[in-house]
Amino acid sequence: MARDVRWRIREDVAWVGDNNRVRALSLQQPVGSPVAFNGTAAAIWLALESSQPVSVADLTHRIAEDFGVEPQQIAADVTAFLEDLQQSKVIESA
Repeated sequence: MARDVRWRIREDVAWVGDNNRVRALSLQQPVGSPVAFNGTAAAIWLALESSQPVSVADLTHRIAEDFGVEPQQIAADVTAFLEDLQQSKVIESA
């Protein structure tokens, strides 16, 4: 996944949550189960909530700063999580 790709939450996704836990459901496929995540995964989701799409690099730096780690320590995990969210049809590239 290119680090300059920008991501956003899809418009056809319903979600609820706070800083600790998020549940999201694609309304495109409402028969499926919602995805649920907490901790750093919830922090990534909330960062995607911004009004502007977010690049993988910016998202990785933001989460690294929030959790006091180096960006290169979490880059692969952030990318893998975004790929999972895309497969669940709750985020899209912009």
